[in-house]
Amino acid sequence: MTEPDDLVAIPCERGPIVHEYADGDLAVRINIEADDAPLFFSAFPEAQEPVFLSNGAGAIEATRGPIISERKDGGLAVKIVIAAAHKERFRTTWPTPGMPAVLARADPETGRRRLVETAAGGAPAEPAPFGRFARVLRIHTPFMLARKVWEIVGSDDDYLEWVRHQRCAKCKFTPHWEMSDWIGCEAAHVRRISDGAGVALKPAYSAIPLCHTDHAEQHHVGEAILGGKEAVDRARIKHVQDWVWYQLKKTLGFEHMSEVPPAVLVAWARERGIVDTLPDVYLEAAV
Repeated sequence: MTEPDDLVAIPCERGPIVHEYADGDLAVRINIEADDAPLFFSAFPEAQEPVFLSNGAGAIEATRGPIISERKDGGLAVKIVIAAAHKERFRTTWPTPGMPAVLARADPETGRRRLVETAAGGAPAEPAPFGRFARVLRIHTPFMLARKVWEIVGSDDDYLEWVRHQRCAKCKFTPHWEMSDWIGCEAAHVRRISDGAGVALKPAYSAIPLCHTDHAEQHHVGEAILGGKEAVDRARIKHVQDWVWYQLKKTLGFEHMSEVPPAVLVAWARERGIVDTLPDVYLEAAV
């Protein structure tokens, strides 16, 4: 399950190695052209986002770091962190700065497609006719963070079931089948008094995925194992947003939100009394 949209892939260029950490991880500069900067910000809005650096045939998992610099022409220099386990493969695949690559959500096939388009000299094709609308919606907080929207797209039970199928928020363990046994994550609740949490209360839509080991450690040590309260709150919101995206696609009957005509989403939202949460671009296009 790739969320929120496995067609998000951005042509880029490998820059120099910024730093090699004591544990063997590499910090690498990735250069992104100005035309692709808006897509980058909408696809990977925060540092610590998981990303994949693709050579068109496969992908190396990495972590999005901070913006190193923003060029005068609008292009970006972004730090990504390559884990020590992937360091040698990275150096073999991209031995020198200036080599083309693709930042993708998870799909090496997407990376291959974007590299071919770039090599052909043409601008990367829009993955679907309404991609620009979907990118605006993905970062539109009045919709993505509205409790009434959450309740319409699914119940808290739906959300918790989805969470158990996601990668661990700490160690990135991926749920999978082992023979006939499903090994999933556990829904670790984030308790906040502002959400109505109490000693015996677990607020709705307030869980993140943790593997069994990390969940047990979280109960024993607390949120410090995940980087503290702010990091946990960010993880909680990110997972709710990804779930809303997943549920919305399923509800509307589309594989990708970039395929959804604005009029379809506006009609759906109007029927449910949440049209006021949509970004203006949808409302204007649906007139």
